[in-house]
Amino acid sequence: MIKYQTLKTISFFSLLFVSLLIGKQSLIAQTLPPETPWNNPYTAHKNMALANPGYLETVHDSVFGVDITKIGDKAYLTGSVLHAYSKVQAWNSDMSLVWLGFNNLLNGSDYSLKKTLNVSMKDARWSNTEPNIRYFGSGDYLKKIDVITEEITTLHEFPGYSSVTIGPWEGNISADDRYVVVTKISGDAGIKAAVYDIKNDTVLEEKDFPNKFDWASVTPWGDYIVINEFDEGEFDKHGFSGQGATNLYTLNLEFVRKLSDRRAHADFAIDTDGNRVFVEMCDIRMINIETGEIRDLLPATGYTKGICSGSGENPWICGHVSGRNFNMPGWVLISAGIDECHSCGGCDGYFNLTEIFLLKFDGSGTVRHLGFTRSSYGSYEAEAKAVVSPDGTKAIFTSDWHYGGNEGDVVDYLVEFNPKETHSVSTSVDKGFGSVKLYPEGGNYPEGTLITATAIPDENNIFAGWSKYVSGTNNPVYFRIGTDTSIAANFRTLFSLHVTIVGSGSVVPSGGSYLDGTTKTLTANPDEGYVFSGWSGDINDTINPVQVVMDAEKNITATFIPVTSVDKLNVNGPELKVYPNPVSNYLTVNYTLQESSSVKILLFNMLGREVNVLLNENRQTGNHTETFSLENESGENIPDGDYFIKFQLGTNHTYTVTQSIIKVNK
Repeated sequence: MIKYQTLKTISFFSLLFVSLLIGKQSLIAQTLPPETPWNNPYTAHKNMALANPGYLETVHDSVFGVDITKIGDKAYLTGSVLHAYSKVQAWNSDMSLVWLGFNNLLNGSDYSLKKTLNVSMKDARWSNTEPNIRYFGSGDYLKKIDVITEEITTLHEFPGYSSVTIGPWEGNISADDRYVVVTKISGDAGIKAAVYDIKNDTVLEEKDFPNKFDWASVTPWGDYIVINEFDEGEFDKHGFSGQGATNLYTLNLEFVRKLSDRRAHADFAIDTDGNRVFVEMCDIRMINIETGEIRDLLPATGYTKGICSGSGENPWICGHVSGRNFNMPGWVLISAGIDECHSCGGCDGYFNLTEIFLLKFDGSGTVRHLGFTRSSYGSYEAEAKAVVSPDGTKAIFTSDWHYGGNEGDVVDYLVEFNPKETHSVSTSVDKGFGSVKLYPEGGNYPEGTLITATAIPDENNIFAGWSKYVSGTNNPVYFRIGTDTSIAANFRTLFSLHVTIVGSGSVVPSGGSYLDGTTKTLTANPDEGYVFSGWSGDINDTINPVQVVMDAEKNITATFIPVTSVDKLNVNGPELKVYPNPVSNYLTVNYTLQESSSVKILLFNMLGREVNVLLNENRQTGNHTETFSLENESGENIPDGDYFIKFQLGTNHTYTVTQSIIKVNK
């Protein structure tokens, strides 16, 4: 029986062992993608053509600045060509070897096949301290093998287990290779679990769990056992459903507390403050193993809820998590389906984008992007289930290369950051007035760098959208640089409309600020006893309503005059006679001209709206009598009511007379 104080001592030294590796990050950072804020700007690139490489061939993704190498191929490897899982390390401790499938040992330098081992190994794991050693189950025994010499050592017999597993399936050995949970699945009845001390060849505790659980694992620091359990009565021979829970136990399998109220894909890691954490997917969050504190890593309210594209929020993110990067604490690898149409329908495949990125453990949403998996996610086998290397610089993922051409078998690929060139970004303003700010600030950028472009409008301007390399109206906009790039911002200017009233009346609208090119309709409404006389200023017309195109600042005056008033700017103007009044269908206008002039006679209703132009011609000197049918512009008789006649001489309206009439049906 190990006492609690001993456990705390083990935990302290294991944590110290892992945390000392933080000092290596200055070297690692040179081979990692740059840190950027989380964003989802990749829809335009999801189908970007990129040839499916041949076996051990490499293609370069210039959008993300990464190299992708096919390391799995059924024609060259034996049996399964897929790595085990996101939380089962594919690399050995010094990254000189890689394990694929059940029997394939690859060279860690070029990923060529080193050898095929003809040994049946159940649920095998690499040693965390000895590069050539793998632990595995075989019948009732836990064993280890030197993969170079193929020497097998039996560590311990677990009578009656018949098929020893580590976990099962998702369990791991503590980082110092001391503790492991071995399990036996007892049909549908339950699971037997034993905590084994490898160093002292001692079983610390053995316990029957009457209800099956999904997996059990010792923490990397060797201080707790974590078990992913079903709800009571949840499991039967047909499978399971519901959330279940993830629970924390001592090394003696004594229940401590509930660690999480769900059974999501998860792994262990160290956060940026050196705390031991448990990281869960869907939504992405971490739980402090010691305190139970929960922190969202991509806040659910702004990033990961199931929402439709175009809502202004980021999409739903779900997938797998890998915390196997013990040599680079503070980060975790996410291989996710970025689902822009979750619960909205219309998805192209299970997820319409599948991406790999390193996520920082500080709640800021800071990531290092490793690009797309190009997988259809059409089956569980095709899900990326990416596993991160011990130093965090590269990852192995699974894909059927659904996007980008040459869809093939579901096999493994390796991705690593490799900026090939530097490229420039130029900015311009195509329309309106404003500027564009880039972050990082201008100049040349390594290929794959995430650029943030922000459009800044000048006073009385608003941002209208992007053109050239980027498009849309998101501001700021994010894009990755893969070539020399030019982007343009477009702005629209706000122009002011000023309306002045002369006389008694109103105008709708009475003024305001409007975007350039906007057409506004001005309607003059005379008060009782007044009629609309005309517009002046930037519009000279009598039509009502009138349309104004806002291509500059506008100053417009609306004039209203009393119904009986006569404005005689020319004292020699003619005497005007209008009869009969009231009038039925025909109206006669009599006037005498002292000299030849243009004559315009217009019919208006009492709101100042023009009904018809009765006359618009030149007339000679002398007396004139004109008779008009009272119709509108469509040739229809106007309805009964009050109207007024406006009589104008001269092209500049030097003489104007207004007279009211009454239209009745006799």
